[in-house]
Amino acid sequence: MSENNKPKTVGSKEIAQLLGVTRRWVQQLTQDGIIVGKKVGNNYHYDLLSTIQRYISYLQHKAEEAETGVSPDLQIEKLKTEIDLKKSKAKIAQLEVKELESKMHRAEDVEGMTTDLISTIHSKISELPDILGKDIAKLGTAAEVSDRIKEAVIDILDDLSDYEYDPDASQETKTTKGGR
Repeated sequence: MSENNKPKTVGSKEIAQLLGVTRRWVQQLTQDGIIVGKKVGNNYHYDLLSTIQRYISYLQHKAEEAETGVSPDLQIEKLKTEIDLKKSKAKIAQLEVKELESKMHRAEDVEGMTTDLISTIHSKISELPDILGKDIAKLGTAAEVSDRIKEAVIDILDDLSDYEYDPDASQETKTTKGGR
């Protein structure tokens, strides 16, 4: 490599003079990674061309911050946050559409329906001894008793097959019983 093609390196004193700053400022720029120097002994040596280019980029970056009042990094972060927010809102909207299309149910509705169904089943089964008590005493054989029990259970299951949840009626029951 000829002497003309070899990168020209200078010390921090020369960089400070060229950039019109103090040596301490050059040290700070080096610590911050804005310019890059190679430590030789107790001093840093800088590639003249790349140091000037990096410093110009740094100044341009600072000028953009001054114009907008926000650093480009913060602008990027703000845009990412806005994107995340919009994605979240879109997801919420999709969930609301699914709920409206009855493809999805709110947990409170499922809990209310399940509680009401269990209560209805319990009530129907609790009536079974009263229903059977009158008839079984009149029956003569175990087979007749068994058939009557099956018939009563089938009647209960038929009633339950017509079960429809009414959230308003369920809410009224909770309110009158001192529920939520």
